[in-house]
Amino acid sequence: LLAHILSAEHIYHERMTHQDPWPQEFWPDLSLEQCGALIHDNRLQYLAFIEGLPESDLDRLIRYRNSQGVMFHTPLKEPLPHVALHGTYYRGQMAQVVRQGEGSRSTLTLLPSRARSREDPADTRPCS
Repeated sequence: LLAHILSAEHIYHERMTHQDPWPQEFWPDLSLEQCGALIHDNRLQYLAFIEGLPESDLDRLIRYRNSQGVMFHTPLKEPLPHVALHGTYYRGQMAQVVRQGEGSRSTLTLLPSRARSREDPADTRPCS
């Protein structure tokens, strides 16, 4: 789960900075050492991103593909709470699994927690 949380943070940063990573690996098999490196990288990337983000950019549309390749667009401000709370959600799931004495990934669920709009192929407005 730690690798998933960190990978998702990395993917969302790339989405918000117009890198649109796809295909995406939301459930990578990472060692603790690789997770540590990703924690470090994510922290530096998000600090630079947030510190350099003008408030006026919060309404800027970002365009990205989900894990199935479907194109979406959403204001930049929409995924920010999701990124901030995503790890908290999974830590709660992990605590519940431990309390119940269960341990398989199949006991966990991913709940969509952000609004998004499906891309309209006829919409030719640029996303800045």
